[in-house]
Amino acid sequence: MKRGYLQELFSKSIDLMPRSQNKQVPSKEALRLFREVVKFSRQMDWPDPKTGLPYGDMVLQSARKEFEIARFEKDPLMVMKMICTTRESINSIKQKVLSPVMTLDGGQDALF
Repeated sequence: MKRGYLQELFSKSIDLMPRSQNKQVPSKEALRLFREVVKFSRQMDWPDPKTGLPYGDMVLQSARKEFEIARFEKDPLMVMKMICTTRESINSIKQKVLSPVMTLDGGQDALF
């Protein structure tokens, strides 16, 4: 490769770069994340006081809707952005759920 080509490539904004429609979207990572969501939702078995439905079912339904919407996205950068956002959300929820358990359990990781 020519050195000028690399300098030109690195100097461009990522939004201005041409995107190939033939590239495979990161489906393995999306599948891994969905499995993590399913596994986590099974651990949330307490009911919502308003609806009476288990929180795990609500989380799973919401995740399913989001994954179905993202299923037809062809842009790998958008897919990775969605994956990162979902992963951050799940980690945030895990921390909120885990912090009271860690307080009660004396620091032992009982749920996860």
